[in-house]
Amino acid sequence: MGILDRITGRLERLVDEVVVPDEARTAADLAEGLLARGDLEEARRQLERALAVEPEYRRAWYLLGLCQARRRDRGRAAEALERAAAAAGYPEALLALAEVHRDAGDLPAARAALRRALDAAPARPDLLPDIYRGLGEVHLREGAVDKAVRELRKAAAATEDPEVHALLGQALRLAGDPDRARLALERAAAAAAPPPPALRALGELYLPEQPAEAAAVFTRLVAADAHDVVALTGLARAELLAGHLPAALEAALRALAHQPRRAEAHGLVAQVHARARNYAAALDALDRALAAAPEPGAVTLPEAGPLLPFALQVALEAGDLARADAYAARRLRAAPGDASALAARGLAALARGDEAAGVDLCRRALAAGETMAARLGLGQAALRRGDAVTAAAELRAALRLEPNHAEARRLLREAYHAQALPQRAPALYVLLRRLHDHLLTHREVGDLAPDAARLIEVFDRPLLVTVMGEFNSGKSTFVNALLGEEVAPMGITPTTATINVLKYGAERMGRVVYRDDTSRDVPWGEVPALLRGLDPDAARAIRVVEVLYPLEALARVNIVDTPGLNSIIPEHEQVAREFISQADAVVWLFSAGQAGKATEREALDAIAKEHTKVLGVVNKIDRVAPEDAPVILRHLEQAFGASLEALVPFSAREALAGRTGSDPERLARSRYPELAALLE
Repeated sequence: MGILDRITGRLERLVDEVVVPDEARTAADLAEGLLARGDLEEARRQLERALAVEPEYRRAWYLLGLCQARRRDRGRAAEALERAAAAAGYPEALLALAEVHRDAGDLPAARAALRRALDAAPARPDLLPDIYRGLGEVHLREGAVDKAVRELRKAAAATEDPEVHALLGQALRLAGDPDRARLALERAAAAAAPPPPALRALGELYLPEQPAEAAAVFTRLVAADAHDVVALTGLARAELLAGHLPAALEAALRALAHQPRRAEAHGLVAQVHARARNYAAALDALDRALAAAPEPGAVTLPEAGPLLPFALQVALEAGDLARADAYAARRLRAAPGDASALAARGLAALARGDEAAGVDLCRRALAAGETMAARLGLGQAALRRGDAVTAAAELRAALRLEPNHAEARRLLREAYHAQALPQRAPALYVLLRRLHDHLLTHREVGDLAPDAARLIEVFDRPLLVTVMGEFNSGKSTFVNALLGEEVAPMGITPTTATINVLKYGAERMGRVVYRDDTSRDVPWGEVPALLRGLDPDAARAIRVVEVLYPLEALARVNIVDTPGLNSIIPEHEQVAREFISQADAVVWLFSAGQAGKATEREALDAIAKEHTKVLGVVNKIDRVAPEDAPVILRHLEQAFGASLEALVPFSAREALAGRTGSDPERLARSRYPELAALLE
């Protein structure tokens, strides 16, 4: 509200009015009342009548200036107000004149009028807050933020006017002082009738760190004006940041009902649908947003950033490469070196079968910046060429950027299958041996022989694989299925379960290693009875039980069979942690019927801190309905994918029966071949 709207009760009779004829004074009084009621034409006639009687009547000139300003006749308004302000002691006229110049865009003239008002203010100190406020507004429009803050602070110190505190809050926000800006805006918002700009600025200030408070502020604005589209989009942004997707969608759709071509609102609708993985609806909304946006870069979405890069990201997530290609082409017109857009065009080219163009675009993308899509495209191309090693390297790099990307994980499993590492490993071992012998017989390179010997030692040393999971996930059956013989004792009571290490031995036997570092050997026939017959105290006294067995596989791999995570006794926790830290890999067994517990999340997070590779195995997959298996796998991939190298469905029971009974059908049904390839 400006000086033009605050005339009632603010005019003082000038000393010279004592000599103004009654007819002129009466006409001016009548005009003042007409102005207050909004009857501008009759007010103008009365004022012209007063000035015809007394041409130097400054109050009449002042009121005529206000009347002409309200009639949007700024030229005549300025002339009338200058006549009123010609003599000293009339700062009201100068305030009104400044507002007329400001509204006309003549900021230097407005500032000059306010400085003149300030010089005249000793006669009217009650007008100082209005003068300081006017100077603050002019400085804000000129971009002189620090000067605006200085003048508005003076005004705020002298008045409770919420508009003054709103302006101060906006100036402080522009000056980079959000804490003081919030205090000023909250003071303005606490008024009985807060100015809408104050509420809008406060809502923006609360975003994105206080979305609930922002939503409350925007809700107040919408309650005052249900057609306030700015408030509705602000409310949608706040609800989206707070995670309230239905409320965000409702607010964005209400905004579109009033402004169907508001690009920001379409973008917010798209963001809600994308968050809910409803990609078809999200992409349709993005098409509408991009069609409505004069410049896509001018529309920024909460947490998502500029509109066009977000649209490109959603299209890639949805696997809609045709749309991604179109969005990327549009993006590259504005940003020719954009890595994400180049990668998207590369993926689209590969999908069309144009491998040369696809690979070139993906490499150009990587030269511009590391992107998941470019790595994925190069991995796809390498797989098509039969280069599984390069494909695996590219796909691992992709998963470091987006660990939960399902397609990258699927392709990585395919690359691992294709590498056929077991056939290459013996050749590598022979090569290392020959290299070592060569180094020993040639003095000039003999100092390298110890390094080669250490490599051979590493190759000779058995790998250590730790099998973990919750109790009753089938770990011992899994270990036996892996070995092809019933080596690991099964059916152990959870409260007496020990950590068992299966390793190669020339003869079958057991060895109990106690916590005091003593040990004793146990004949093979007594091992199952020993483990099943332990009481809790005896189990706590044991550090590990070594199960020795003359099986070729155990010469290459030592397997640690741990108790169930939910039943491990405190005395074994430290030992389990040691095996995790030393392990070359951990196999985590999920039970298909009850996979994805919070305790499993905690355990996998702890394993991740040791930087140990983890293979996820969904055991007992044969016990769930065929249509439920993909749902379970998808849930685990989404929830635990970042912690796992790969995830494979499996039936340990079927695999053990298939291997011990030489039954190829049961073995294939168990998914054992897939598991074996992943383990290799």
